[in-house]
Amino acid sequence: MAQLSLPLLAGLELIFYAWGIWRTWRSHPETKSGFLLTSMLAIALLGRGLVLLQILQGAAQTATFWETYIALGIAIALWLLLLNFRGRNVLRASLLAWPWPLLVIGLAALRSRLPEIIWERGNYILPREALTALGAFGGWLFLGLSMTFFALGEARRIHQPMHRSRFDYWGVILLLFALDGWMTFVWPTPGFHPVRAAMVWTVIYLFTHHRVRALREILRVILIYL
Repeated sequence: MAQLSLPLLAGLELIFYAWGIWRTWRSHPETKSGFLLTSMLAIALLGRGLVLLQILQGAAQTATFWETYIALGIAIALWLLLLNFRGRNVLRASLLAWPWPLLVIGLAALRSRLPEIIWERGNYILPREALTALGAFGGWLFLGLSMTFFALGEARRIHQPMHRSRFDYWGVILLLFALDGWMTFVWPTPGFHPVRAAMVWTVIYLFTHHRVRALREILRVILIYL
C-alpha cells in the first residue's frame, strides 16, 4: 500500500508545481519576480521528478542526495525573491548564492580522488559520497540564516500597514522553509514534501495577487475551523 501511495503523492506534488508555473505565467507578475518564481517552481518540478525516478529504480540513497540539491536550488531562488521583493539588487545578491552550487560541483569533481571514508568518529562516519550533500546543506543553512536576518531587519523598517501586511507572509514562508529543511536533512521523507508544497503555495499567492488578505485574518479563520 505504501509503495502505491508514494508515487501517487509525488505525482500530486508534480501536478501542483506544474499548476504553479501556469498560474505564474497567467498572472504576469513583475518581470524579475516572475522569472525567479518560475525558476523556483522548475527546480521543484524537475527535482521531484528525478527523485521519484530514483526511488522507483530502487536507488534510495541517490534520491536522498538529490533532495539536498533541490533544497539548495530552492533556497537560492527564495533568497533572490526576497531581496527583489524589497527592491534590492538581485545581481549583487546572487554573489552570495552562486558560490554554493559551484562548491557542490567542485566537490563532485574531486570526490573520486578522496578516500572512501573522509571522517570517522565512533558510530559516525562521513563517506565521500555524502560530501556534495554536505556542501549543499552548508549553502542551504547559510542562505536560510541570511534570509532570516535580512527579514528581521526589514520588518523593523516597514511602517505602512499595506506593506507590512504583505511582508508578514515572509514569516510564514521562512518558517515553512525551515521545516522543509528539517524534513530534508534531519528527518527525510522520501519522494514527498508537503511542507515544501505549502511553502511554494504561499510564495505563489504572495507574488500573483496584488491584494492579499491580512495574515491575522487568515489565521483567525483557520483557528475557528480547527
